[in-house]
Amino acid sequence: GISSALTIEGLLAVPGTGYYLGNALLDRDLPLLQGIFLIIVVMLIISLAIIEIVYGLLDPRVRGGQG
Repeated sequence: GISSALTIEGLLAVPGTGYYLGNALLDRDLPLLQGIFLIIVVMLIISLAIIEIVYGLLDPRVRGGQG
């Protein structure tokens, strides 16, 4: 999750999303926090949609809208 990203980036000294998220939290930079969480949520929704499509292709018993 987000806390593991902060920990790994801190240990490896590689700045990334977790680094910017941590700084935004400390600085109370609300627009940056909103942007980061928006990106995370959009990526999650897209990932879940792809998983549903692939699962439907792999298992023909699972079909949407029938039941």
